Amino acid sequence: MTEIRVATAADEPGILAVWDEAFGEPGMAPRWCLDPNRRSWTLVAVDGADVLGAVSLVDQRRRSANGRIAPVLGLANVGVAVCARGRGLARAMTDASVAFGRRAGYDWSLLFTGTPGVYAPSVSHANDADADRAADPAV
Repeated sequence: MTEIRVATAADEPGILAVWDEAFGEPGMAPRWCLDPNRRSWTLVAVDGADVLGAVSLVDQRRRSANGRIAPVLGLANVGVAVCARGRGLARAMTDASVAFGRRAGYDWSLLFTGTPGVYAPSVSHANDADADRAADPAV
């Protein structure tokens, strides 16, 4: 049975493997490893001891429409192992992240999509130009 929870030290190799498989972005894992609070700001989807997915949470502040500075929870690096795709884990981790943010007092949650092609199937688009950009960042 899959559980979504805050990461532990034992999860780190699995988190790094999932992200390498999902993104393959050089430098991403080393940057994450530099953060001493990384585990308390990372949620994992696990089945027993196996890490099937991970999402990194980022504490930010943004100015709201009325000019107030609002606490915002960023969701980054939402990745799922190839063997676990198609089960709804990315959506479940996103939902768990938003719930985590609400409990912690965040006003908003933002999904960081630095790799838009990864997220394109789960995002509704306002028009075809947006869809083209999501599918091909060079557009």
